Amino acid sequence: MELTLDQALQKGIEAHKAGNVREADQYYTAILKANPKHPDANHNMGVLAVGLGKVEAALPFFKTALETNKSVAQYWLSYIDALIKLGRFKDAKNILDQAKSNGAKGDGFDQLEKNLKEAAINKTKNVTANTGGDPTKDKLQPVIDLYTEGKLQNALDKALKLLTEFPKSTILYNIIGAVYQSLDEHDKAINAYNNALSINPKYTDALYNLANALQDQENLEEAIKVYKKTLSIDPYYTKAYNNMGIVLIEQGKLKQAVAVYNKALIINPDYGEAYYNMANALEYQGKIKKAIASYKKALALIPNSAETVERFLSLENQLNCNEINAKPISVYTDKELDISIRNRPKYQIGKALSAFLNANLPLTREHINNFNHCYKAMKMELKDKDRRFCTAYCEFLTELIKKPNFQRNNDTPLKSLFHLGESHCLSYAHHLINFEGLKYQIVPRITFGAKAFHFSQANCNQYKAITKANFDTIPNRSTVFLSFGEIDCRSDEGFISAAYKINKPIRELIFDTVTGYLKWFFEQNKRKKHKLFFYNLPAPVYDQRLDRPTNAQVASIVKLFNNFLSRHSVDYNFKIIDVFQFTVGENSFSNQEFHVDKHHLGPKALKEVERQLN
Repeated sequence: MELTLDQALQKGIEAHKAGNVREADQYYTAILKANPKHPDANHNMGVLAVGLGKVEAALPFFKTALETNKSVAQYWLSYIDALIKLGRFKDAKNILDQAKSNGAKGDGFDQLEKNLKEAAINKTKNVTANTGGDPTKDKLQPVIDLYTEGKLQNALDKALKLLTEFPKSTILYNIIGAVYQSLDEHDKAINAYNNALSINPKYTDALYNLANALQDQENLEEAIKVYKKTLSIDPYYTKAYNNMGIVLIEQGKLKQAVAVYNKALIINPDYGEAYYNMANALEYQGKIKKAIASYKKALALIPNSAETVERFLSLENQLNCNEINAKPISVYTDKELDISIRNRPKYQIGKALSAFLNANLPLTREHINNFNHCYKAMKMELKDKDRRFCTAYCEFLTELIKKPNFQRNNDTPLKSLFHLGESHCLSYAHHLINFEGLKYQIVPRITFGAKAFHFSQANCNQYKAITKANFDTIPNRSTVFLSFGEIDCRSDEGFISAAYKINKPIRELIFDTVTGYLKWFFEQNKRKKHKLFFYNLPAPVYDQRLDRPTNAQVASIVKLFNNFLSRHSVDYNFKIIDVFQFTVGENSFSNQEFHVDKHHLGPKALKEVERQLN
């Protein structure tokens, strides 16, 4: 049945609201093919583009929508908001003035006008401070305009030309430093800030910018010193507290970071970014409940903070709402979350994981499809760590849902067998397994990125706290699988890099890690009395990207880890599930019969596991 344009538009809007980006795009594109000037389809295509991070590409759609119909307030609002996001404040002001002259008014326009002013102030605050009547102030506006519009080279050329006329202008040096910093020329930026400070050593904005540049160069100790100097001059400079806290987190000085954020929040109790960064520090310390409370405050102050939403969703997936004690992120999805957040790759992978952890395969597929669509558009905007996380889980989940076998036996209530681990706990999630004459369903409890190393450390951390929270909520005397250690043995992280950093023999490092890992779970289990089964590591897949010696080293480390795990598990009466024995092929590498990707086994291995258990 062929749809009318109105019907197609309604279908597109429904898909759009549900976060089905690809489907919405198909409907809008079909409408525009039939009617290139269709205002609603143009506007909605623009909104889709903004949500995918393609703000520049959205502008022609918004412009066409307005040219066709200037009476719709939302068309003006979306266009102005996109220009603000691009830093084109002059253009945004012009369009806002046009909207008002066309009779547009209301809270939305008042808020946008406020946003426009704040964005312009935030962009220029650290380059336009009052430094005691600097004679260049009036002449600097064209430079500032070029800078805020993102025309960095033009701004730099104009500023350097002005410098010949005003060689003692602190504001001018500060602007030059800011432009160089935006161009990633940090040495030149630092030199410019120092020139400003040689004229006025108490110029706090130049000090703050200098600290930021040092932080960008990873010269963290010097950055801390300069932030402290900034605060000694202006104790109410909250942004300096915030950024100093970030440096302290990078240094692992988490208690100090929390103390710094508390100072910032005493000065400004509505500082949402400080709440978010403090929550990070608390989470890394393993203070999960306090971290969640801080994330909630950050969300209340900045409801559309993508980073906060993604962090909260990550904790929700790991804790299965044991510690969340509030309405989950999933409740926000369709109505309250901004479309730009729902269209982010990391959010879609988080939702795919949430669906899979709850055995909802159709929803898992839907979010993976959404991820694949938005990932192409936003791939370069992702941090390396997030890119690896998203692509790895996309590939793994895609394999796991190809041939699922999650059927329940409706005649008999199933007992739960819990599987705790990092990503490996998903390999057999929700499948049935026979053990001791009973049929169990495997229930996953995941701790993202956890290594055996994390459990062997004396200090508390988020990996211990999350795993302990899940361990403690399992009914006493349950059967529990544990899968940690594979990340420790990879070529690019874990034992190989750690041994080099701390100058410790790998054999000794593996021994200390394995024994500490086993001991930690023994201590947690004293009260719970669970029956614990530790998975050893499967034979590694030979990595064609690595040379032969590196592959051989990985294979050797896996064997050593498994050897120590087997030898010392008997000290605590733990059982081992030996997946190495049926995954190993020639030369100690995987026989490729059970792996579904470079690291993970698939459900096919479960029969071999069941055979060992019985």
